Amino acid sequence: MIAVLVTAALAIPALAVPSPAGLDRSHGVRFSLTGSVLTVRLVPQRNRTPPDARKQLWGKRIGAICSPTFQLRHPRRSVVRAVRFWPRGQLELSYSFRRDISDRVKWCLLEDGGRDVAAVDFQVFIRVYGGSAGDRRIGQELRRYLLRNAGSQPWLRRVRAIVVDRSVIAVATELRRDRRGKRIARRLCRLIQGADVADFTSGHTILGHEDVVLRICRSRPQARRASTSKG
Repeated sequence: MIAVLVTAALAIPALAVPSPAGLDRSHGVRFSLTGSVLTVRLVPQRNRTPPDARKQLWGKRIGAICSPTFQLRHPRRSVVRAVRFWPRGQLELSYSFRRDISDRVKWCLLEDGGRDVAAVDFQVFIRVYGGSAGDRRIGQELRRYLLRNAGSQPWLRRVRAIVVDRSVIAVATELRRDRRGKRIARRLCRLIQGADVADFTSGHTILGHEDVVLRICRSRPQARRASTSKG
């Protein structure tokens, strides 16, 4: 079960930026929402693999969408939309929406005929998956704990999902298997232990880019002592 949930979590694109002026680094597109006006600018990329979004934007009618929520049960009521023709050679374009959602915007994107071209999340959003209602509750409590105790850390934006199966937690991230990624994985393990949301269950795992296992969290000392006393 947990493998299926983790696969679903990692299949979701993760783009996260710290403020209402954010950058889609994969495509070289910067978004800035001021009042009801969204300004989108193409920026140079050091690495052109994949290429930036110019070929997908120039000479086409491009739609811009922003939303004040991650829950889109009634998308037409919540999101704001606008469509403009993007002239060839132009690096910046502004869209005017009918409503001002800048004080609560969660994400924006550009689309070409329904196909997403570039997107940003303006707030940290960690998805939660669980095999049962109790597992989902554990994931939600851990998410609150992470946001409260590590919300100012830039690396938290690399956390994509919390997956819980039978009280065993897997934190899916986009961290690389390098010194920095391993260091943050250790920090996440300590945070899981500090949250105390799954009692002393062992086997919690931190996953990195492409589902690589960065760290299997150690059991808490109390759990080890309890196991020893039983033996």
